[in-house]
Amino acid sequence: PQQGSTNFRTAFALQGIFTLVCVPCVFSHRPRISPPEEEGIDSMNVGNLNKARSSDTDLAAPQTKQQQRPRLLLRETLAAHWGRLLRAGLVSTLFVLVRVAIQLLLPLQVDNLGLDRASLGAITSLSFVVDCAVFVFTGSAMDRFGRKCLGVPAFGVWAVGIASIGWAKDELHLYLSSALLGLANGLTGPMVALLGTDFAPPPPHAVPFLSIFRFLSDLGSMVAPPLVGVLSESISLSFSAYTIAGMALFGGVWMGVVMEEPHPLRGAKSPIR
Repeated sequence: PQQGSTNFRTAFALQGIFTLVCVPCVFSHRPRISPPEEEGIDSMNVGNLNKARSSDTDLAAPQTKQQQRPRLLLRETLAAHWGRLLRAGLVSTLFVLVRVAIQLLLPLQVDNLGLDRASLGAITSLSFVVDCAVFVFTGSAMDRFGRKCLGVPAFGVWAVGIASIGWAKDELHLYLSSALLGLANGLTGPMVALLGTDFAPPPPHAVPFLSIFRFLSDLGSMVAPPLVGVLSESISLSFSAYTIAGMALFGGVWMGVVMEEPHPLRGAKSPIR
């Protein structure tokens, strides 16, 4: 136990050192902003530009005051775009819920099988390696083939990978599960952010829509930990894994059947605009 405690302290100390090294590097980068004279703009043009901006601000002031009604605007967004929020928001919630549940199920099953901490690190690292290898091609593939073309298969791979955690009997099975989960994570890397921007309506409802959409995404991360914990404690870890796998399957069916394709393919107009 004393050696294990020392190893944990060393890991946290290394993370603290890396953070101390990275923070100064981030704050040391200051983008250079050139003054107007260096960009070939004389002082007279700058003055005219400032006057134009001030006049535009004065004209836009009444409209801004009319738009300062966030609560009413939020209600209007919910009333006008509840269908989009239901179809795409549920997909986003399930995306995040499955991702967070995976981060709990893998370590719990490693501990359940009696494997050491080095095995846990190696199994988790394999998932991230596969995720990074696939993520490079995900963005261009989504733009070319659409969101659903990658999202629906990813839900299926998630379901198989999470179910395999439930019936895993040794370390090799967990490595295979980790590889499958990394593949699904890589296929859906930017999916949540893209769905939010794809389905967002034009202003002034864009910002409230994205706020509600983000809330639905965070709802998945809020529900997953207690759900996995309660099911694992009250029934079994395998049942918890099968439940999350079933939710992943439901997410794939919902995305494939109910949610329309938001990204226009081959020059076609998006159906949600």
